[in-house]
Amino acid sequence: MIPNSVLSIDEYAFSSNKKLNNIIFESKSSIQTIGDYAFNSCNLLNIIIPNSLQILGKRAFGSNKNLNTIIFETNSSLHTIKSEAFINCINIQNDIIIPESVKIIESYAFKNTNIKTFYF
Repeated sequence: MIPNSVLSIDEYAFSSNKKLNNIIFESKSSIQTIGDYAFNSCNLLNIIIPNSLQILGKRAFGSNKNLNTIIFETNSSLHTIKSEAFINCINIQNDIIIPESVKIIESYAFKNTNIKTFYF
């Protein structure tokens, strides 16, 4: 569990950790930034993005081939989804509701996923 005292997860922090299949943010998370490649090439199954997050880094969750659900919490502060954030997450099955707060979605953010519908 990532405690609510954590404000940032730096680039490459958990990258390529094949044993990592679940991330849980403590209730009332204070996380503001998930850095570039932070969870790239892990074995994540699901992710709930806390509403405190403001910036989702480049390839932050890229190449998590088992990832099948992404949920953004309501009342989100997220304003930027950087390039390739979810690239090659080929098993994402759910529709994605992009938070109203998002102002920038960079190139290839959702490339090579099986997401059928995005809601804005």
